[in-house]
Amino acid sequence: YYLTVVACDKNGNRVEREFSLYVREKPVPQETTYTQPVSNAHDYVLNTNTYVFHYPSCRHVKRMSSSNRRDVHMTREEVTNMGFSSCGTCRP
Repeated sequence: YYLTVVACDKNGNRVEREFSLYVREKPVPQETTYTQPVSNAHDYVLNTNTYVFHYPSCRHVKRMSSSNRRDVHMTREEVTNMGFSSCGTCRP
């Protein structure tokens, strides 16, 4: 989408700025079932609202709404392939 924002003040000053807005479909986390043990898998906490994943010990997990929380045991690659980004604080 292309947007034009116009700002005017009471003195008649006017500024226009154009922006491009890209909208993409939000990926849906999928349940994964394993028949064999997965090497390099770790416990992570996914925030399904922000699409950020954390270590369970991360301070941000404590403030996360339970409706947005999903606990998983996966590899980092599997989590990032689902569209999640790593937390900038705990850096999983």
